[in-house]
Amino acid sequence: MRVVQQHTEERSFQSVRYIRITDDTPTHSRGTVIFPDAVDREGHIFTVWGFPRIKRIYVFKRGIQRYFKDAPFVAEEKIDGYNVRLVSVQGRLLALTRGGFVCPYTTEWAETWAEEMGLQEFFQDYPDYVLCGEAIGASPYNVQRIYDVPPGLHFRLFDIADYRGRLMPPEQKYLLAAQYGIPTVPQLGRFDVGQLAALRDILLEINARGGEGVVLKSLDGTRLVKYVTPLSDLTDIQDNLGVLFDVNSGYFTNRLLRVALFVQEFGLDPEVYAQHIGQAILAGFSPLQDFHQAAEEYTILVRNITTWHALRALVSDRVRVEEVYTRPVVLNRRPYIQVGFKRVFQKSTKRFRTLLKGYGHYD
Repeated sequence: MRVVQQHTEERSFQSVRYIRITDDTPTHSRGTVIFPDAVDREGHIFTVWGFPRIKRIYVFKRGIQRYFKDAPFVAEEKIDGYNVRLVSVQGRLLALTRGGFVCPYTTEWAETWAEEMGLQEFFQDYPDYVLCGEAIGASPYNVQRIYDVPPGLHFRLFDIADYRGRLMPPEQKYLLAAQYGIPTVPQLGRFDVGQLAALRDILLEINARGGEGVVLKSLDGTRLVKYVTPLSDLTDIQDNLGVLFDVNSGYFTNRLLRVALFVQEFGLDPEVYAQHIGQAILAGFSPLQDFHQAAEEYTILVRNITTWHALRALVSDRVRVEEVYTRPVVLNRRPYIQVGFKRVFQKSTKRFRTLLKGYGHYD
């Protein structure tokens, strides 16, 4: 890694050089990746623009009316994995994280995805486009949620961006996804403000099964907002209370606000959700009964042990990683290595240990 100038750093993945933008600048958003040895169709240095920020609405009806007015929009289910951008650079299929790193783990899985769907064919026809999606299943980055998918890591497309960073209109994206056999996030249909009752019923169903929520998109792909469900917010709270002191306090308060607003607007039983909130808090702090360290546990599958070593080096930049085990397994008649590891959060570990030993602190 080499710092090129403020807010940039030069890195390499195997033989591919790239420059990642580490923070927003007047010309580039955080997570933008520049490949100095590749060019786009106009002969410019190939640039993969950062993920566009999507506004989150806190109230359902007024939020949709404000951003879409009388215009129709499409709804897609928001699924809880980690964001990934697939690109083709110098004939190599690469997977980029939201922060602009080439992820060795997701890149290795992208080779498997390419055997199951038409990724190579897509990039032959659209060489400087970007497939934006969610990786679900055996995630090394966030707490693993249960989805009805086979073991391993899986890709679900939610956007296609061109070489200028512009998002393709949803209907065109759906056609290309079908043409190249690329699975998408669940498509929920087209709506307008006169059909909010139907969308409300869909949200209640998503909430009942613990789904995350929806992303709403204008038909030209230029306006996007997201809206999440209360049970998903409470799951986030429960999962992150064990690393409380490594998380911004706004993470919890914003989710509690969203839960309260959803319960009020959708007419849900406040007594039931009072119990859900209490249960999430008590369950989130339950590890303190026999506390050792503030850590999150992960299980992943790699084809080559060097992929795990490269991933560990990448993740260890931000948090301590402890390998728990490696063992050979077979998946779809192929040999894999199953890796169990922990991400250890040292600030929370120290604070919880101090409190549990009886020490006090000033509020």
